[in-house]
Amino acid sequence: MKKTCFILLLVFCGAIYVSSQPNPSKITGAYQFCPFHCEVYKINSDGTFDYLIDGDLYNDQRTEGKWTWVGEDRIHLKSRDNRIINRIEEKTTNIKDDILVRVLDTMGAMFPGIEIGITDNGIERTFITDENGSCRIPQTKSIKVSALGYSETYNIESAQTSQILIEILAGIDPHVDSIFKIEREALCKLDEDGKPFENCYKKISKKQTERLFPSIKQEKKPID
Repeated sequence: MKKTCFILLLVFCGAIYVSSQPNPSKITGAYQFCPFHCEVYKINSDGTFDYLIDGDLYNDQRTEGKWTWVGEDRIHLKSRDNRIINRIEEKTTNIKDDILVRVLDTMGAMFPGIEIGITDNGIERTFITDENGSCRIPQTKSIKVSALGYSETYNIESAQTSQILIEILAGIDPHVDSIFKIEREALCKLDEDGKPFENCYKKISKKQTERLFPSIKQEKKPID
């Protein structure tokens, strides 16, 4: 009898704990704040988020990460670490022998001295982009991009790819690791003492959200 009561108590407490968890739909959507540049956080119902910063010294830089509840009205947003690739694009041409890699920064300037690593028949090889931000590498399934003390691996999507254009995050790292308080139709970033900053991120419409974060990957702005 005691064992049965104990089990029922555990089930009851578990039900209370689950029911007390905030509903993700409460905050799903995009929130924007535009002082001199614009920052937008898009909170997704699956526990992930997308972040965009554009304008002033920034040029459509993006990152993503995960968010978790840290209270009934607070969430913690943290982007994935060591991210240096802002955008990458594959192209197909008539040349199939090797792959031309071009690396640019977020302002469109050529980026020399970037290491492009591959594994060729079990042997690791490294190629360096020249003064034009370019290098040629053998056909491969993945590349390792190294710059500014960070590395990131990219798996090539198509076996027909003959050109890869890479946009590197340089100088300005859109790293996210912050706690936000949920206000009505707004997210307010908190400082180290848990106090909200003066300005909050206001929720924007679904139409604005779709324009900033297209649901179809191919709609994203190509690299020139």
